[in-house]
Amino acid sequence: MGIGGHRWSAWAIASLLLPIVGAIIPWLVIGEIRRSIIYSARHSCFDDTWGTKSRFSIATLLVAISVFLNLAAIKVWADNGQRETSAEALASALSDMPLGLSLISGCFAVSLVYLFTARAYLSSLAHRYNDQAAERRA
Repeated sequence: MGIGGHRWSAWAIASLLLPIVGAIIPWLVIGEIRRSIIYSARHSCFDDTWGTKSRFSIATLLVAISVFLNLAAIKVWADNGQRETSAEALASALSDMPLGLSLISGCFAVSLVYLFTARAYLSSLAHRYNDQAAERRA
């Protein structure tokens, strides 16, 4: 490709051969971005050491699980409401609505916490970088 240091990862090759792997790669990218931000902010480093020294992010796994739970809840809720047309079935679907909405809200909250914590760490990292750059100029 003309870019020095570029390598094809096993995930990239697998995503070309197995389309289902393409659904996993966005989660890996999000997880890598968050891991790099948090590791760099915690250790005040601005290099690539996060790639070898940071650990698996359980938060990324929780976000993925919450998204899949959210999709499953929406599907089950929609299917229950469409299948039954009697007044009793409609009442049953409406009585399940608070539980479904609670689950969807909880999943949304997990995603918000994930994003806002990454933003806070990134802001901290940016302030440290600017402070170090100002010290070097002085």
